[in-house]
Amino acid sequence: MEKQKQKIGSTAIPFLLTVLISLIIIGGAALFIFNKLDKDKNSSEPDSIDKIEYYTPTAEDSSNLLLILDTKDGASPITFMVLRIDPEMKRYVCIPIASTSVIDYGGEIMSLTEHYKNGGVIGTKNSLESLLGITIDRYIKMDGGGFQKFCDILGGVQIYVPSDIKDMESGEQYLAATQIQKLVTYREYKNGEQQRMIMVGTIVSSMLNQANGERIAAGLDNSFTTIINMVESDISLIDYSDKSEALKYLLKNSNDPAEFRNPIGKEAEGGYFELDKSIKDDVEYWFSKRDISE
Repeated sequence: MEKQKQKIGSTAIPFLLTVLISLIIIGGAALFIFNKLDKDKNSSEPDSIDKIEYYTPTAEDSSNLLLILDTKDGASPITFMVLRIDPEMKRYVCIPIASTSVIDYGGEIMSLTEHYKNGGVIGTKNSLESLLGITIDRYIKMDGGGFQKFCDILGGVQIYVPSDIKDMESGEQYLAATQIQKLVTYREYKNGEQQRMIMVGTIVSSMLNQANGERIAAGLDNSFTTIINMVESDISLIDYSDKSEALKYLLKNSNDPAEFRNPIGKEAEGGYFELDKSIKDDVEYWFSKRDISE
């Protein structure tokens, strides 16, 4: 009996050792594979995140444009607006400038319209830079056809039409390009040029806010080609290429981005409009990095 027990014991010990060694080998292999898979997973996740590029506009993507609507029909007033495009802050700032605004041109006092007719677009641009205390980066001068195409691209506007407009129904309504041009260039507002400027600022800012940004961004390259061939401008293809990504970002990532700011002033002798002395400070504030609701 004692010999039998010794035999069983001598057999069991090698068997247990074999099982233990097998478990160690299998467990080690499993642990190695698990660690390898986990390491590969962890190492691959940062790589995939790093490969995602998030575009964010900077202050350098902002620009100030001088927009001029000159229908050349001899009857309609010329329309001037400074448009601030600020992709970093996801906004536009629309500042219409009265055509009767006083301009000091080399010591000679004249209206903005008179200065435009004498000094051209470049002279007007330079004088407005001095008057407003800003740099105007580029200009776009449009006739009726170019302006109406711009309105068509944005998609028209839903707006309230005042009761004193001839041959137009008053009240809230959708306006197409030809109707928009009539309101923008209408000469007989009851409250004169200042009421026209309010209408200009309201229409342009409302068009920008009501536009389908995703749709416009998708067709922006074609729209630029169409518009730039219909207007007079110093915006080059290189300029557009430099700003196009920021513009598309603004169009796709903003909600009601446009604000209308109406410069204050007073009527002066000779039918001129004299901007308030605070205009430079006002413009600096309107263009600053602030909440759009302020």
